[in-house]
Amino acid sequence: GWCDDRFLWVKREFERSLEEGREIGAQVAAYANGELVVDLWAGSVDHFDTSSVPEACSQGAGGNTCPPLDPDKEYMNAMTGETVVPIFSSGKVGESLVMGLLSDRGLLDLGDRVATHWPQFAANGKESITVADLMRHQGGLAMPDEGFRVEDIQDPKKIDKQLARQHLHYTPESGRAPQLYHAVTRGMYANELVRRVDPMHRNLGTYFREEVAEKYDIDSFFLGISDAEWRRVPVGKSGDLAYLYWLKLLLQYLVPFHASARSFVVAGDAHDTLLEFEAATGYNVLKRLLTGDWRLVRAAVGSVKGTVVGMTGMEDFNNKDFLQLQMSSANGLANARSMAKLGNLMLKKAGDGGAFASEEGWRRANEPGERQPDYGVQMDVAYTACGWGVDRFSTAGLSGWSGWAGASGSVLQWNEALGLSFAYTTVLPYGRIGKPRGERLMKALVRAAGGWVK
Repeated sequence: GWCDDRFLWVKREFERSLEEGREIGAQVAAYANGELVVDLWAGSVDHFDTSSVPEACSQGAGGNTCPPLDPDKEYMNAMTGETVVPIFSSGKVGESLVMGLLSDRGLLDLGDRVATHWPQFAANGKESITVADLMRHQGGLAMPDEGFRVEDIQDPKKIDKQLARQHLHYTPESGRAPQLYHAVTRGMYANELVRRVDPMHRNLGTYFREEVAEKYDIDSFFLGISDAEWRRVPVGKSGDLAYLYWLKLLLQYLVPFHASARSFVVAGDAHDTLLEFEAATGYNVLKRLLTGDWRLVRAAVGSVKGTVVGMTGMEDFNNKDFLQLQMSSANGLANARSMAKLGNLMLKKAGDGGAFASEEGWRRANEPGERQPDYGVQMDVAYTACGWGVDRFSTAGLSGWSGWAGASGSVLQWNEALGLSFAYTTVLPYGRIGKPRGERLMKALVRAAGGWVK
């Protein structure tokens, strides 16, 4: 790859992470003041083809030089800058942008009740939920009544009815829904809103493709990849987390308030030592069970496990049928270069090449909610009206950043004050709320840009 000499700290941290054995295959990219300054990749990835990615694919930071691929084959090959990999919840960044653009263009208001645009949604106590409630994970719909089948998700006429009749995962009499991360379902509901308010009745993935990716030359960021796109770009798989690493995490959950004990479990490795808020996850779950908050615990588990019938292991998430669904909250595909370019787009204001047509539309989309506990991700967080997380990494000493991150460890963030956009992908999931590999690279980027971190 390539790295501007001013940002060699990022390259060195990336190299150290690889040397320490924390990666199988990964990419990192960054923009500073509108300029691509980091575009690096390394390691290996399991692709969906056996022979069609030549050496030319790994040359430079330019456009896509890869030939069409055979999606029925697989191969292990060197990671390239063009390779797209599952980014899981980092796809929510694009999903949120779509909702912000719909508001900016007057097709809906983020304060509207969802049922205003989708009357059937009001069933079973959902009539007062607003678009902003949904996007801020305050809709009470993280856990479906029962798992969705892939074939039903593929059929718009079936899935919209199933979504409309869902019940809330909390008791309406208790008042406003607690903030609980809609890991999978948020994008499914957002997709139904897009289909209804867009004059062309496009789905969310198509709207993102035509109104964002194609207009701003973000050619390798997909929310439900099409057949044509699947053949155009090299698609890589996400790997499985080693059992030993899971064991290290579980043991640390037993000593949530003893940092020295957590450090001992990982032989003093600060990188793999859980932060206190992460380690306290098990304690907090047990506390809620004992104090009667079992519905929140059940909803947090149900927001991920069993949401899609038959999805039990990483191989299911690597399946082409799943990656083509309209499930933008969970099945995004991208490379770091395109992610960072999207983050850079977020830094541009109306009239300066930004996606929003008006300053007011940009302001409404970025209006932060109250910072409060999220019972799904088990941390305090604030979400903007269109759904971006604010100061997601403040626990790591990184303040002023917006965006989100994914279960694999992927990160997509931007910082308006510093003029920075950052993206990181990996094929080795860590299964942590914190994202230590991405965080160390973000800190290196901030230092190189003359900023300050703890």
